[in-house]
Amino acid sequence: MDKRWRLSYNLRQQVSMLILFLCGGRFVYESGEDYLEAIVALELEMESVRPVDVANFLKVSKPSVSRAMKMLEEHGYITHIPYGIICLTDKGRETGTEIYSRHTFLTKFLIEIIKVDSDIAQKEACRMEHVLSEQTMKKLKTFYISYKESR
Repeated sequence: MDKRWRLSYNLRQQVSMLILFLCGGRFVYESGEDYLEAIVALELEMESVRPVDVANFLKVSKPSVSRAMKMLEEHGYITHIPYGIICLTDKGRETGTEIYSRHTFLTKFLIEIIKVDSDIAQKEACRMEHVLSEQTMKKLKTFYISYKESR
């Protein structure tokens, strides 16, 4: 293994842990949240979730899923035996469910209120779910409820 790569990898790990610490232990990478969201969504459709299911759902390669599962496991979001069933920990379920709920709401908001095309709404909700603050989400939900009641 090349010494520069090892240094780069160690630096990435240290930066990752620092970011995790500064964010109160929340996994801050969008891709990590996307994987957790996918596991939650798949659990609604099937009894158990395997890496191949996640790969098919997200349209990513199996090695990408393997790397993501390793990181999620290292940070305490899942338990997983390679090529076996993926189980969310309490922390993973909480984060995944939150992201899934945000995505579902934002998609509905974009389609029903702003009249955005369904495909575009799905893609844009996927990007928005990671960056909107809790305050903004609450305001959007309040607006949505008021709008629906006024109709």
